[in-house]
Amino acid sequence: MQGLPLLALALADLALARTAGWTAPVPLALLAVSWAEARAAGRDPAAWLSLCSRCLAGAGVLALTLFSTVHAAAERLLAVAPSVRIRGIAPALTVLLEEEAVIPRQLQPALSDRAGRRLVDQLTAQGALRELTGRAAFRIYGL
Repeated sequence: MQGLPLLALALADLALARTAGWTAPVPLALLAVSWAEARAAGRDPAAWLSLCSRCLAGAGVLALTLFSTVHAAAERLLAVAPSVRIRGIAPALTVLLEEEAVIPRQLQPALSDRAGRRLVDQLTAQGALRELTGRAAFRIYGL
């Protein structure tokens, strides 16, 4: 009985991914359900259908909220980027948009180490990037 709730929720996520045409499932229901709800559903198929539906709906709302937050941050980065005067900024912006967290050295193929540090400092000062660690050294930046 231990693995059945986990399997049911994983299958709900897989069914959603296939229906939506995604290449891989996203664990929306799996992360949204509490184990107390899973135990309460027991072996009742109707209870499981209701549980999976509620979890997917709630997780979908959370995913859309997170998406809108990240999208707004990306739009802010792209709006501020033209005001930054650094050569080779386009590949660096691609890295900043594709990665969750970046150190200035990751921008190095397009920018020197110093130019990468200057870029993240300017973008942070303009509110387009956030410093994620709160440390004085070895800082990590993200949207």
